[in-house]
Amino acid sequence: MKGRGLSFSANTPQRIGRYRILRRLASGGLAEVYLGIQEGPDGFVKPVAIKRLHSYFAENSTFINMLADEARVTARLDHPHIAQVLEFNYDEASGEGFLVYEFVPGRTLSQLLRQDERGLKGARGERFALSEAEAVALTIGAARALHYAAERIDKNGEKLGVVHRDLSPPNMMVSFNGMVKVIDFGIAQAKHRIEQTETGVVKGKFRYMSPEQLRGEALDHRSDLYSLGVVLFELLNGEALFSADDDLGLMAKVQAAVLPDFNMVLPETSADLRDILSHLLQRQSIDRIASGAELAQRLQQLLVTSHGVFDPEEPLRNMMERRFPGAGAALEQELSLSEAPDEAEGVRRLRNLGANPTDFDGVTATMASLPDSPFSPPSEEGAFTEQPTLISRTFENSIDDEEGLVTDHIKRPRLLKGGLVMVTLFASIAYATFLGVRAFKPVNKATVASSQPIEKVPLRIVCPGEASVVLKQGDKEILRQSCPFAEVLPLGLYSARIQRPGYEPRLLQFNLKAPLRYPDQGSLPMQRITGKMLLLIKPEGVKPKVLIDDKPWVEGELIFPGDHKVVVSAQGYVTQQFTVQIKGNDSLEKHLVLTRPQFGFLRVLPPKRGWFDVLHKGKKLCAVPPTCGRLRLPVGAQTLELRSVGPIQRRRVVIRADKLTLIDLSK
Repeated sequence: MKGRGLSFSANTPQRIGRYRILRRLASGGLAEVYLGIQEGPDGFVKPVAIKRLHSYFAENSTFINMLADEARVTARLDHPHIAQVLEFNYDEASGEGFLVYEFVPGRTLSQLLRQDERGLKGARGERFALSEAEAVALTIGAARALHYAAERIDKNGEKLGVVHRDLSPPNMMVSFNGMVKVIDFGIAQAKHRIEQTETGVVKGKFRYMSPEQLRGEALDHRSDLYSLGVVLFELLNGEALFSADDDLGLMAKVQAAVLPDFNMVLPETSADLRDILSHLLQRQSIDRIASGAELAQRLQQLLVTSHGVFDPEEPLRNMMERRFPGAGAALEQELSLSEAPDEAEGVRRLRNLGANPTDFDGVTATMASLPDSPFSPPSEEGAFTEQPTLISRTFENSIDDEEGLVTDHIKRPRLLKGGLVMVTLFASIAYATFLGVRAFKPVNKATVASSQPIEKVPLRIVCPGEASVVLKQGDKEILRQSCPFAEVLPLGLYSARIQRPGYEPRLLQFNLKAPLRYPDQGSLPMQRITGKMLLLIKPEGVKPKVLIDDKPWVEGELIFPGDHKVVVSAQGYVTQQFTVQIKGNDSLEKHLVLTRPQFGFLRVLPPKRGWFDVLHKGKKLCAVPPTCGRLRLPVGAQTLELRSVGPIQRRRVVIRADKLTLIDLSK
């Protein structure tokens, strides 16, 4: 019997390993990606994405190692904004190597940019920009993923050093629920790789590379942040940041990193976002935003203050519904039909009871063919046979439409036979028994309550940018975040500790019942911590000049906590320099004795003819010529010896404290 629901191309396998294949999702030069189904006992099913090497690469150890590296790196990254790897498999006998990823029901950014706000696909090469709120929300998720990858540590506490190196629209996805996912760490730089990339080897897409990546230099996480900046520009502008007629021209533009005037090309973008974009796209990595966490925090603040959006997923959900209308629901229908198990639970139980399912002519009955309940009134004769029955089989179709949805075939059964009546009777009795038992079973209120959706509301704490918030629920720490704080949280009682270096911490409690901004107006005030220093100087009567951190200080002036450099000088005394540590709200008492300087300086000019060695107390100080400059000698009358070919000459000189004395031997 031929069906018309599922379609397979000539090159699409029906199974890869233990996974049933529905259709091909994408194809590249190295591998293909398929939508598959993982099946288990009692109807367990789970959609997955399977990345399989092309057969002509499968026997090459380099490509197998690359696939293994992708699995090795991604398996260590457990983050909601990174697509999770579930399995790596390589069968040497068959030459089949593949990776199994979580299936992300959504679209890549490349597909997203090709779809307009009416849900229509643009012409070839045409791109449609996103709104500022949508572009910012999408970048927040990617920034959080990159920060996690950069900071991930191994069992020894050392950073893995993960750099994606290929962050671009094809490797970023948005689900129909608004969740951002970074995918494809196939060429990521990290420790513990099998295939190590040599310095000078360039991998990735030229258009989105950082200048240092294009030069083949060693990379850190700021290279990925640059690439994310290029993607953000494209989301806002609809066109790429750099373009050229050929690769050489494109590489030259990326290397030069000459940015357009964002005020001209992004006139509708806010000044704050243009500033963030400018910092992301600096040619030197040291001048860029320092981390993905800082980038995500600045973008979150912009999203809240400029657009009133607390949950980044909200604008993305709405965007996906507009640009791909009905696609999410259609995909859910596709998966629900494709996930029907080969043998329904009722048939399996009948088999265990001794019934022969072959009497049903291969038709699997489902609840779709049963009346609403065992107590429903009988319908007109023959109505039961008109109910559709789902057949969980896969049929071949010669039509290969990759854009079409994959659905199981729906077939109407032939005339009712005795075996089908037996199935219906058994299911009806079982259903009635279930209802009877449930009527006497007490309702588990906790279960009912837990099935209700958890209501969430936004909490915003407007505090200084240098401060941070530690949010707790009871004794459990929920999260830490830099100010200003903006999150969407479940209803409940929370405590927050706001900390800022040099300031008194603030402790707050919130009974979160509705959207809350604290304080209602302005920013949260914080009390500066200050200390004092008391200088007790001897000898008395001396009026010193005091500098703290190179700024004049007078007695009684408040000093902020921390380490400070103090310089005390007075005329006729040795200048003293030291460091003091001021602790919050404490007074530091410092005793200081100023002393007269014990040394002065001597300069000896050479004779017009001849030479001399200059000695002091038998120790040679210098030789003239040339000139002897700034010889350090004790204060008072000193005798110098001048030795040459003739007899020793002696000169008496008076050294004054901190003064320069001159002897001219030319006279």
